Amino acid sequence: MGNPIMNLVKKFGHEDYYGDAVSQSVPLFSDREDFEGWRNDMLQNKKPWGMVPLAEYYNEEWGQHMPTTWDNPGAEPFPLYTTPERAGLEGLFAENPELNYQNPSNQMFPWQPNYPAIYAADKYINEKTIPPGWTEEDLKKQPGLPFGKAIDVWDASPWFREQERTEGPYATAGGINFGDQGIVIDTEGAAERADDWKSYFNEIYRNVVPHEFGHELDRDPEMWKVLPYPQTSGVNPGSGEFEKRHGDDIFLHDILYNMGPQYSPTHPKAGVATVNVHRSDGPPGDKEYIETHKWGNEFAALDRAQAMNYAALQNFSRKAVNNQPHSYRSNQSWNMDSARPGGTNLPEMRRPVRPHHNFNTGGIASLMI
Repeated sequence: MGNPIMNLVKKFGHEDYYGDAVSQSVPLFSDREDFEGWRNDMLQNKKPWGMVPLAEYYNEEWGQHMPTTWDNPGAEPFPLYTTPERAGLEGLFAENPELNYQNPSNQMFPWQPNYPAIYAADKYINEKTIPPGWTEEDLKKQPGLPFGKAIDVWDASPWFREQERTEGPYATAGGINFGDQGIVIDTEGAAERADDWKSYFNEIYRNVVPHEFGHELDRDPEMWKVLPYPQTSGVNPGSGEFEKRHGDDIFLHDILYNMGPQYSPTHPKAGVATVNVHRSDGPPGDKEYIETHKWGNEFAALDRAQAMNYAALQNFSRKAVNNQPHSYRSNQSWNMDSARPGGTNLPEMRRPVRPHHNFNTGGIASLMI
């Protein structure tokens, strides 16, 4: 039968990379208790979840629409959606707020954990606990691998250092999910890039690890039944490169990048950005000036279809995790809300808004739970 870790399914063309990555690696989660610690932290790490449009206003002096924050009386929705924090709403609500600023139905912003990452991790652990290529009969004849190796989540820091030294294809990656094989994480690289231990912890355990677990949802064909708007292609906001779809991969990169920084408070893409704008085409008499403008960071901002996908994925995963807490059984909950594409748990559209600036928004989607 050979080595169950190295005898991998050669499906996605990464088998050489993966073999090299794990050859010098150690398990990231050495036992179930390690994994449970990560999972419990993820359940406790709640952020104001939801999707709201970025804001803009019409500048009479400039004669054009410009980005702004939602506390501007002239703010209008821009047809790109992001999290409440990155839309510049963090000063307008507190935890457990009384009103949802964007929704006239007066629902509160729900503060929730990153449920899709938790659900994907539960599903992954259940499927990977038996080493690749092993059967129940194999396990009866000889003991299986230790938990840490069986689940194939590795600290592959030496391999990542080699990628950086040789400018390899993954030189700037913090982690990689090799489809149907395993996950490798660069923990030492994150430590070197971190300002302090807290930012290191946030980057690895609340950003990189959830992101890579989330990619397990990319390859599950049942996702076509969960997402109301399945993708055939997309842009990876981390690299800015267009990704073509292969097989059943639906490329949730834009959603995953949206979730990652939001739940890592020390990530540079979290929260609201302060932007220094250098202009040479300012009002008459001003040849050049600098404007500091606080507005929602457009990193991983989603169009309406993907904002709906974001909502559907969060809602589905929340139900699955809460209905089966700490369940590592074969997960049958994929079809829970999947009688039709998007399931029965789709967000509603509310409060049509007028089109402006040559954009047809079609209305603000209330994407809150």
